[in-house]
Amino acid sequence: MNTPDRVASALAGTLAIGSTWLFLTISRAPESPAEDIHHPALYIAAPRLDMFDERGHLTQRLQALRMEQRSGEETIRLREPRLVAWRDDGSTWQATARKGLLHGTSQPMVLEENVVLNKTGSASDNQLTLTTSQLLIGPDGDQIETAHPVTVQAGQWKFTADGLQAHFDPDRIKLSGRVRGMHD
Repeated sequence: MNTPDRVASALAGTLAIGSTWLFLTISRAPESPAEDIHHPALYIAAPRLDMFDERGHLTQRLQALRMEQRSGEETIRLREPRLVAWRDDGSTWQATARKGLLHGTSQPMVLEENVVLNKTGSASDNQLTLTTSQLLIGPDGDQIETAHPVTVQAGQWKFTADGLQAHFDPDRIKLSGRVRGMHD
């Protein structure tokens, strides 16, 4: 075998080994984060969204530790969400949770795990605290509901129930399932 044949042979062997190594490496490589459902395709650290009424007054503020969206999903996931709503009657509603989901502007926001909703007003008898494991908040923020066990503390009253529906214009709360109440 002459020198040009040896060089061609060595080059062909090197290319064969290189292509085999490349094939094996690529076939074992993990999927990219955008293709893996467990990794976000997009995230925003410490987002703050302010919502205003038609007069330009701040009505709601949504904050989170992190907001993310996964590849192929329309749902936006929130970590440690905090929603504050200011009402015309002077009351303030604040909801916190470990996780949250936004499915679009016309769908309810879902808060999950350690959900706490507090209402504070100008009078001490106007305060209310609600705790549950999941809470749906309507798109306009004027209604909430849960089909999970819920505790409502209002002044010296404490109620537990299997579920709840509430409308805030006017303030109306409906407890469902097995309801128990206690006055301190």
